[in-house]
Amino acid sequence: MTILGQKLLEDALDLPTNKRMQLIDKLLQNTNIQPQSDIDQAWAMEVERRDKEVQNGSVELIPGEEVVKKVNLKFLK
Repeated sequence: MTILGQKLLEDALDLPTNKRMQLIDKLLQNTNIQPQSDIDQAWAMEVERRDKEVQNGSVELIPGEEVVKKVNLKFLK
């Protein structure tokens, strides 16, 4: 870390908790990282999609034991 970066970090750590949280929030907003709520919503939609596929029979279900056996054969030779 540069000297300037170290000084910024030290100054940030000296801030009161609520100001540090505001700073963290602003930094995270600037990173283009998808918010957790968006990720949760995307997973919920995926679960619903997969459930519909199971319910209408458009996918073949494989027993867990068979999947584990295939994974073990492939990766634990």
